[in-house]
Amino acid sequence: FADKWMGNASFVWANPKANYSASTGYTDPTNIQETNGQIRASGSRTGSYWGASRWYIKASGMYSLPAGFNVSGFMQFREGNIISNVIRSNNRAFGAGRVSRMTAQFGATRLPTFWTVDLRAEKTFDLSDRGRVHLIVDVFNAFNQDTILATSNQINSSVYGRIREVQAGRTIRFGFRAVLR
Repeated sequence: FADKWMGNASFVWANPKANYSASTGYTDPTNIQETNGQIRASGSRTGSYWGASRWYIKASGMYSLPAGFNVSGFMQFREGNIISNVIRSNNRAFGAGRVSRMTAQFGATRLPTFWTVDLRAEKTFDLSDRGRVHLIVDVFNAFNQDTILATSNQINSSVYGRIREVQAGRTIRFGFRAVLR
């Protein structure tokens, strides 16, 4: 914080690959052809793969105005989650359970780019030597984006393609903070 302002920004580019060069690298060969050499995902949730974004941008900043007012903001952009359509099998023989067979290369289809902007306005009142009181207004998802975050990806299901999760709508929060000495 200097000269009444502060800021922070970052950019991440990551492209980890899944490589199964030897048959000892996996126990079930299902989907090896679709995932070998493709981006490596950290996990799945409701049909879309989280942690598989190759790029991420974020920035935040704050400026102190006269009379105890502060304004700040935060924005983030990232590549959309992967949708990997699958066909789910019935239970396999000998207690091997079910398997979800991918229908295309992993990462071939993605959800829309996710982005959001959050804003804050704050007024500080000094209570002489007793401390400070802050009145705060936060606006989350200020532009009211409704980006799809997850869908059902099982082709042989009655809920295939159904939206499972959407970015939360604009939310306004009023806050109060007391800092006593």
